[in-house]
Amino acid sequence: MRPRSTIALVLLLALLCAAYWGMQHMDTHRATLAQQSKKLFQFTPDAVRALTIHQVNGVPVTAERDAGGAWRITAPNPTILPLQLLWNRVAEKFTALNNERTVAEAPGDLAQYGLDVPQLSVEARADGTEPVKIFVGDVEPTQRYRYARLGNGPLFLIGTDSFFELNRTLEDLRHRFLVDDRDANINEVQFAWIWTGDQPSDRPVPQNPPEVGEESTLIRVVRDNPKSPWKMVGPMEAAANQEAIDAFVKEVQFATGRSFVDKPENLSDYGLKPARARITVVDDRGGKAQTILLGRMEDKGEKGGMYVQHVGQDAVFQIDAQLWTLLPKNPLQWRERRLLTRRVSEVNRLEFNGKGETFTLSKGEKGEWKLEAPTLQDVNQFAVSGYLAMFKELGGDSFAVGPLAEFGLDKPETTIDLHYEDGSAAQIKISPSTKEQGLYYATQDTGAIMTIKGLAAEALLAKSDAFRSRELLRFNKADATRMEFQFENLGLVVEKRDGQWVVTAPATIHLANQSDAEAILTAVCPLTATRVENETTPQDLERYGLMKPVFSFYATVHVSETGQDTRFGQLRVGGVAPDNSQERYAMVDGKNGVFRIKQEVVQNVREALRGFQHTAEVPAGK
Repeated sequence: MRPRSTIALVLLLALLCAAYWGMQHMDTHRATLAQQSKKLFQFTPDAVRALTIHQVNGVPVTAERDAGGAWRITAPNPTILPLQLLWNRVAEKFTALNNERTVAEAPGDLAQYGLDVPQLSVEARADGTEPVKIFVGDVEPTQRYRYARLGNGPLFLIGTDSFFELNRTLEDLRHRFLVDDRDANINEVQFAWIWTGDQPSDRPVPQNPPEVGEESTLIRVVRDNPKSPWKMVGPMEAAANQEAIDAFVKEVQFATGRSFVDKPENLSDYGLKPARARITVVDDRGGKAQTILLGRMEDKGEKGGMYVQHVGQDAVFQIDAQLWTLLPKNPLQWRERRLLTRRVSEVNRLEFNGKGETFTLSKGEKGEWKLEAPTLQDVNQFAVSGYLAMFKELGGDSFAVGPLAEFGLDKPETTIDLHYEDGSAAQIKISPSTKEQGLYYATQDTGAIMTIKGLAAEALLAKSDAFRSRELLRFNKADATRMEFQFENLGLVVEKRDGQWVVTAPATIHLANQSDAEAILTAVCPLTATRVENETTPQDLERYGLMKPVFSFYATVHVSETGQDTRFGQLRVGGVAPDNSQERYAMVDGKNGVFRIKQEVVQNVREALRGFQHTAEVPAGK
């Protein structure tokens, strides 16, 4: 093809593309103009200064917007707080209304369109324009549009989705929550019961009750920020119960109101004259105190709840009754009762000094715990974790007030020193009561004195052997290749050949059933002691029946990762414990001490050995 012809074709293609783009642009422009021509209003949502929404069976709701963009309801009651997000949405949808089609320039009978008594009217006042008011009537036959008029103008259609966005009830348009800003963090809580002349059964009657309508002791808790712990500052300074207060604050922050009564005739009908209790919260955004009064409970199944009222607002409404269950029944219920008020995970060293018992636990670099004194390599990590977790759960029964000497804590019988990762330390002191059996006095890590009793006190006064691993024997049974054991007067060597267990010594015995060899493995692996009888290996093993054990056992295991064989044992099982016929003494080479194991280990081995038969007993040809 000649160069001139090529250039001509390229120019022609460019002209065709330009023409196509121009046509597309013109179509888009015409569509935009057509859409704009349908718009009823030329002002923007931000220009709207006031809106009035009037449903057919409701009262008119009016809100005005200030220069900063915040709405405030002016009717039917100026004390009603608006739901800002929804008023902004209504303004946006109102300014986007379209005349989808004009039906009549001058409609005659408005009743046939449902406009003699409109389903909805919305009036708006915007910057730079006169107020406008739209009336919305019935749905037209296709169910896609509704009849509408702008003032006394022509009859036209608007979309049903637009009607839905504007047809809002007062309950939709109002702020229905206990706090002004649900996204703000609450950093201060005040709570007080108000004396009403009677007292619920779950709260003690005060000795000197206040006047009706007066508050009882004020409980006040604060925190510096959402990541810092709550502290009780009233009626005393003390550590606070973090879980209880967090649950309460969460319920206050996200409780939703319903069944609003905007102009109650008598607050007494709702248990709010006087109120039952007061809650005041302060958040980290506005910093303004918000106070809620709590009224009576109404039990109507799922529709029941507790009546509440915001101070400064006329409305009374209901919230879920869950909040009632989280209220402190007495001034000290929100006080921390656990001995350890800090996180257990922050402890890296524990020193126990008690009557006849001393031990030290320390955390290694990888988070594992070691028993330093007495030195023990084989530590039961679960036992240590359980002991430390007990501090998190263990709480005192009550607080005691007085000098330490009054409770024997100036010279405590037991001290527990706790060292933390940040270098700080605390001490818990424990002494038994001289007046009541089983009762102990203890100090929190904060220094407060508490009473503890029963199993809680016993668990706290641990012994070092509680942290010793009681696992005597464990290996991968699937990789076992050889067993050497002696049971009473019978000694056997059993090896695995081509996946089958065979007796290699003595030659006069053979294995009739493979499951019996597996049963012996299962009886000893894993093997866990029921208790530590002696922390060190005594010189006199005769008293435990371990000089001539009833059962001894070795296992050889092939470790596939290294390709080498490892020998486990020797396990020795001795005599029956004199105080418990269901336990026997046992020991394992390489593990200091004498232990007790269950008698069933020996019973299971004896039962499995029934499958080992003397060759002479096997009929010829078998």
